[in-house]
Amino acid sequence: MRLYEIEDIELNPGEKTEIHSAGEGYDKYVPIIKKYCSESLQAMKQAGKPLLRGFTDEMRDAFVGVPRNNRITFTNKQIVQFFNEQFAEAGIIANRSNAISTTTTKGGAKGFGELYYLFPVNGFKFSWSPAIFDFGHEFAGMKVDEVIELFKQTGAKSIVDWLEFTDKDFVAALKSGNEISIYGRYVAIKILEPYYHGYLMPKLGIK
Repeated sequence: MRLYEIEDIELNPGEKTEIHSAGEGYDKYVPIIKKYCSESLQAMKQAGKPLLRGFTDEMRDAFVGVPRNNRITFTNKQIVQFFNEQFAEAGIIANRSNAISTTTTKGGAKGFGELYYLFPVNGFKFSWSPAIFDFGHEFAGMKVDEVIELFKQTGAKSIVDWLEFTDKDFVAALKSGNEISIYGRYVAIKILEPYYHGYLMPKLGIK
């Protein structure tokens, strides 16, 4: 894949396309990440942590993807819709339906499948909370009325403020190890054990 092709690829929500690039090993992906993912890469350098995601039934070594709309979630659908509305009111774009869930913790990412590094393409949006490690676990089995009742007891001015959801400070989000929702295109590269951190990360300046 020539570098310009990432800009030209047309992808619908939920679609992925394999990256074919000349060269051997991980080196061939370094120029692509540095050019198209420079914003997220800079944050990962500052945090000293790569972003991770697990994928099931994925055989490709590297691909460009777009999060699906109305993605499958283990959380109550009414809860998801409720939080999407709350995020919209707060001006947060990356929500529970249009974004992909990521983390910097290896154990958390493995719960989704085989491990990949995930590099959001420039212009991406994100959301996270320093108070929420895993959204699905936090609200498992709850109903909207129960969440609202808990909120009323806090005296906070909004649900988003109560739970500290924000679309600011991506470096802090990476350092936290908490779930980060990413909206926009991303480049995913399979992690070849035992090279989890030892080869590609130094090439990209992540220590």
